Amino acid sequence: MNLRPYQSRAVDFLQHRIGIGARGLVVCPAGGGKTIIGAAALSISAQPWDRIGWACNTREQVEQGEAALKAAGVKAAWVKCVAGITREDTASLDFLVVDEVHHLPSASWSLIADACRGTIWGLTATPKSPDPERNFWFARFWGEGNTITIPRAEVLEGGHLAHGRVVILDLDQQGEFDAMIESAAQLESLKMARRFPMLDKQEIYRRAQWRTTLDLLIENPARNAAVVETALMEIGRGQSVLVLVAEIEQGERFAALIPDSIVAHSKMGAKKRKAAIDAFRDGTLRCLIATSLADEGLDVPRASVLILATAGRSGAKLEQRTGRVMRPHEGKGVGLVYDFADAGASMARSQGLARRRVYKQLGYAIETSALCAAAA
Repeated sequence: MNLRPYQSRAVDFLQHRIGIGARGLVVCPAGGGKTIIGAAALSISAQPWDRIGWACNTREQVEQGEAALKAAGVKAAWVKCVAGITREDTASLDFLVVDEVHHLPSASWSLIADACRGTIWGLTATPKSPDPERNFWFARFWGEGNTITIPRAEVLEGGHLAHGRVVILDLDQQGEFDAMIESAAQLESLKMARRFPMLDKQEIYRRAQWRTTLDLLIENPARNAAVVETALMEIGRGQSVLVLVAEIEQGERFAALIPDSIVAHSKMGAKKRKAAIDAFRDGTLRCLIATSLADEGLDVPRASVLILATAGRSGAKLEQRTGRVMRPHEGKGVGLVYDFADAGASMARSQGLARRRVYKQLGYAIETSALCAAAA
């Protein structure tokens, strides 16, 4: 296995964190090959009598982990790569590798880690959470000096990531939908208050406001037309287009209007989902429409254009999502992202501004366009 310089550095780092209770965390940009780092470290460090567990969050990540372990030639007494590993599985492990380890502070994942008495290595591109308590727990779990961070600039300069370009489509007049959302949110909050009497009234209203805002974004004709027109334009240019949606029904409506497209989601069955992703990966399918399936673990280097049909404010999710089109591939010079300003709805506009800050932090070039055609 030929490792890039920063991957070799990370492998060396993990090799020095082996033994009972030892912990090592690798923070590597999406597309930087963190799965390869974990597998390569195991190939060097694990002994034939060791027991190895590789914990993942999705079936796609399991497949990637299995492929990386096989490529690295990892051999041990027991090697298991699974999604939803149990604490009974981890109690007897010599090595536990947790992919997308930013999920670790959640109750189920932390119990799994606590049960392991062997070496624990974590892999992630996005260690930070908006929740300070989760961040505190996360930092305490790994301890001081047990984290190596691979700079995004190093991966980019080595040609292992594409440069990012973001086109923000500005279609609405500022605040034009706020009165409609306010009225709908008041009605929705009354319904939610009956269902969740223990929740604070302000929290209930905040949830109702976001639900009605999301409904408006999903049903906005101008916005949906822009998604379809942009996808058709980029497919016409020979690009491989990934469209991320909030709901399956939304994706199915887009698929009916975009030829050579398929909606991939967790409810469609593993075989059909894999077939759709494989077709997109090899170029026989030009447009893949996906739900949260694409938030993590979707490895499709051919994807060159991402359309965020709906998006929130989570910086971690945004970095993961945009990372889908930043992986290098033959003929790809730039990973192109289409987002929306959503000026017509105050809550969505605020989230759009938060995403813009994340784009700047990631070093993406940003431009604003009033029309899809202006992005040509």
